This record gives sequence, C-alpha cells and structure tokens, in this order.
Amino acid sequence: MLSLYLRDVLKFSEKDATVLYHIFYALCYFVPIVGAIVADSFYGRYRTIRVFSFVYVLGNLLLCLGAVPTLELPAINTTMLGLVLIGIGTGGIKPCVAALCGEQFCVPEQRFYLERFFSVYYFIINIGGFLGMIFIPMIRKSVPCYGAESCYALGFFIPAVLMVLALLLFVVGKPLYTIRCPKKNIILQFLKCMVYSLRKKLSSSCEDKREHWLDYAEEEYSPRLISDMKTVLAILFVFIPLPLFWSLFDQLGSSWTFQAARTDSQIFGIHILPDQMQVISPMLSLILIPLFDNVLYPALDKIRILENPLRRMVCGGCIAGFAFLSAGYVELNLQGVYPTTQNTRLPKLTFINTLPCTVSVVNDISYLDEMESGDILTYANVTQGKIGI
Repeated sequence: MLSLYLRDVLKFSEKDATVLYHIFYALCYFVPIVGAIVADSFYGRYRTIRVFSFVYVLGNLLLCLGAVPTLELPAINTTMLGLVLIGIGTGGIKPCVAALCGEQFCVPEQRFYLERFFSVYYFIINIGGFLGMIFIPMIRKSVPCYGAESCYALGFFIPAVLMVLALLLFVVGKPLYTIRCPKKNIILQFLKCMVYSLRKKLSSSCEDKREHWLDYAEEEYSPRLISDMKTVLAILFVFIPLPLFWSLFDQLGSSWTFQAARTDSQIFGIHILPDQMQVISPMLSLILIPLFDNVLYPALDKIRILENPLRRMVCGGCIAGFAFLSAGYVELNLQGVYPTTQNTRLPKLTFINTLPCTVSVVNDISYLDEMESGDILTYANVTQGKIGI
C-alpha cells in the first residue's frame, strides 16, 4: 500500500516512489544492527523492544495523520518523518523479539521445544501478514473518505491501533518473561579481541603459526569468547548472498506492485488489488511450514537428501532465483505495451487515416507502417529523420 500511496496520493513518479520505498526498507534493515548492539551491550532485549516500540507507534500515527487531508499537514514531510520513525522503531524490534523468545527456553533440556517454537513463531507472523495484506487493501479500497476513492488514512490507522495493542500486551506480560540484562559490552569485547588478534598475528614470527588467526588472542581473552567469535565469523559467509536476495524480494512492495497494477488481476472471477498480490507469500508460508516440517523434511531425512538446514537454504535460494527471473521476464514483455512517455522538448507526430484505403507510412523510425482506414498512428519523441506517405 505504501508504494501506491507515494505514487497516487503524494504524486511521486513510479521511479521516485520505488526509490523512496527501498530507502525506507534499507533503513528498516540497517537500524537493527544498532538495535542489536544497544540490546546486547546496554539495555537488554526487553527494554530495547519497549523503547523502540514507542518510536514505532509514533511513526505509525504520523503516517496516518499525514494521509488525512483535512488536517492540512505537510503530507510529504509528515509521511517521510513517520517512515523514518518506523524504520528506527523497527531497529529495536526486529533483532530482539526472536532472541527474547529464545531466552524463555532452557537449553539443552528444551531444545526440541525451542526448535518447534520458531516454526510456530514464524507461522503466526505470516498469519498476521496474510490477514493484513488481504483486509487492509480491501478496507482502503472499499471505504471512500475525504472525497477520494481510496482511504489510505484508514489503511494506515488500523496497523497503528494494532501496534498500540501489541505494545500494551507486551508490557503487561513482563512478569512472565525471563529477562537477562547484559553484564558487559560484548560488541566492544568482540572488536577489541579482533584487533588484538590481528596485531598479534602481524607481529608474530613464522614459527609461531596458529590454526586460526583468532587463536593469537588466547593469552588475553577467554577460550569461550574466541570460540563464539569463530562461530559468528563462519556464519557471516552464509549471509553474503542475503543482501542480493532481499533487494530482489522486497520488490514485492514496489516494482512488482506497480507491475500487478498493469496486469489483468482477475483470477477465477475474483479481482485482486495490486497491494494484495504479495499476500501469496505469507499464504504459501502458512501452507508450506506445516507441510515441510511434518511431511517433506522427515521424508527427505529418510532418503538422506537435504538433511541439514544449510542445504535446504541453498535449494530454496535457487528456486527463488528462478522466481526472480520469471518476474523479470514478465516485465520485459510488459514493457512493449507500456505507453511511451512524451519528452516535452521533442515533437510528437500523429497521423489519422481518413481515406477509404490502406496508407503506407515510410519513415526512419520503424521503416514502414501500414494504416488501415480510420487508424491513428503516433510517433513520440521524434528527433531527426524523414517521414513520407
């Protein structure tokens, strides 16, 4: 809905709306790095979620108020400020919620329940996404307000109210949580150990060769910290392709939403709104999570195929790659029917055949065009060339 709002209400071009949309999403995925550092080193996960959630709610309210024309607020400035606050608020929520949930389990005694919990957790998140992507666009489209066909203010208001409710429930549940406060600045320790290891490695002799470059910090730092750092650095290799994946996947809310607006959205007689198209993603998650966990993965384990999560991720990434290519193929075919944007500095020539016969138009643009009686032929952005009939 956001990309449509930027284009249709705030009157940004599709190109500018897409850029703003992805800048917003980039903020939502960058600030969690800061939020994770704040939670792990200073305030703890519960306090970080609570504080940043207030910022998130304020951003939602500003986004809603900016869409109300009767308030006569500067719509663009209010919307941009709201999006910035939502991005900052996301930074404290996104990296901490799942980690706080994981802290409620005792490992290794409850490892089985912890693994099952994250499947249920992701399943519930997709229920929220599924319902929101179905009903919010329906409400936005079916409820006219302020003389407009679509009520974006109401579409933004409902998530704001639900976020307030979620924050209240989260705060009320505090007595039930296991809350762990940070005892030391782990990020600072991580960086200091890394710098110490590098300096030690560069200054060491050829005889003093260690198995891993972090082993040079053994005299100064604990074996557990070094072991944890090795694990973190190894995991980083898994995340290398993720920026590319998410940069493509998040086009669901921008380029692919605009693409859906230009295509026939009738499926089995049901009209699907452009901002409802991405509901397919959480819908498939709701179907596939229990199917994979209870049927497919146990069957693959028996025949020793895709036994570990990393191999499953690689397989899923390849399938996602084919999906991205198919979306690009559709867009390339659609571009042939898009209207040509007229450059105001170049002339446009239009021919109307009023004769009761076929007329041939010879030109330096498309070489030869045939016009039947009553046809209209237009050449946009004509620079130089010859046209003859």
